[in-house]
Amino acid sequence: MEKTVRQIHKYLDRFVNLLCDLTALITLVFLVSLFFQVMMRYIFNHPIYGIDEAVTAMMIWAMSLGFVEIYWNNENAVIEFIVARCPRFVRVAVIYVTEFIVLIMGLVLVPTGRKLFSMQVKTIVLGGLPFSKAYYYALPVTVMGVLLVILSAFRIVEYTITHDDSIVLAVGKEGGDAE
Repeated sequence: MEKTVRQIHKYLDRFVNLLCDLTALITLVFLVSLFFQVMMRYIFNHPIYGIDEAVTAMMIWAMSLGFVEIYWNNENAVIEFIVARCPRFVRVAVIYVTEFIVLIMGLVLVPTGRKLFSMQVKTIVLGGLPFSKAYYYALPVTVMGVLLVILSAFRIVEYTITHDDSIVLAVGKEGGDAE
């Protein structure tokens, strides 16, 4: 059972790494587009219709997918300095509480995003993009919710089976320190 769980973890790692690459690409495209739009608007006094809305769409998608990647790789703010000094049972409790909070948050985001999508998909297309705002306001929220539910539910099961603290520990410190 533990071997199967670790294999699934590897697949989820690969999937999240692909999400990370996609998010980086989306971020690059929206930053270049934004730079181009600023140049066109302020240097040439001729902005291009629709780029502002496209940048907004890409930014929302990048932030939603980026949040999932940050969660999975434990790159979020942690209270490690407090938890490290606590007994093991407190650390385990904090891990489960945190994972259940993320699971509940994901479970709330899914129906909320679906409801928002059904409301926004009926709106008139404005802003230069050929589709409704539902596809870049509500759909990213729904996708983020689904991914958080899958990843947090898996992490709860994985931690229960393996009791491996490394799957919930923060990533290593940055800065090039070899210690």
